[in-house]
Amino acid sequence: LLRVTAQAGDEEESAAREIIASKNATADKLLDGNSVSVGSASRLYFDKMVADLVGDNLYTASELKAIRNYVTDNVTSYYNDRAGSQKVELVYVLIPNSATMYPEVLPEDIKAEIGTNNIYNQISEALSQTRATVVDMKKVFETAIADEELMAKYGGLYRETDSSLTDYGAYLPYREIMNVVAKNYPDAAPRTEDEFEWKTVDALGGNLVGYRGLDKNIIGEKLVTATPTFSLDIG
Repeated sequence: LLRVTAQAGDEEESAAREIIASKNATADKLLDGNSVSVGSASRLYFDKMVADLVGDNLYTASELKAIRNYVTDNVTSYYNDRAGSQKVELVYVLIPNSATMYPEVLPEDIKAEIGTNNIYNQISEALSQTRATVVDMKKVFETAIADEELMAKYGGLYRETDSSLTDYGAYLPYREIMNVVAKNYPDAAPRTEDEFEWKTVDALGGNLVGYRGLDKNIIGEKLVTATPTFSLDIG
């Protein structure tokens, strides 16, 4: 039951109106693992993000060894057999989810459980022990988030109503990947931010809104989109 009054400036407060607000309880726990919760400032997040973040889903020592062996075998295969005389690297890109980068949206009891023993750190450490090249975006994202002017200009790194990255959030991994490629192939150096047109648009709600059982046509967000100003025809 919601009891509402309205008041403008110094005018007299209006009479109260009472409204019954209904809730779709069936959206709370979905059997497909895509349950969505509402955090601070009405930010949405997948519950499974929390499970990964607080260490509920961890690899065993034998599973981590299998991952290391799999990656090492693949790198060796490329270097020794498949690549021939070509310069080649096997690149793994690790991208943290929004709950990892913005834990302030989570309830206090969940934030208290966050430690270093989680699946993201496990994978990062395992890959560092192989011959593969690892692009870990966590520190890059942390640096970007700390720049409030940058985040205001490009609309942050993650969408508010969807589990995907914004265009700028996707640009940063692209830049890091192409910096690796450019070591052997300089012409593949990443394009700069200035070579894209950045434009703010209205967008409908994304998958977090849908899984929460809300109306995507009512709950939307502002997005900063990137359009290349250069030709994508590379022949």
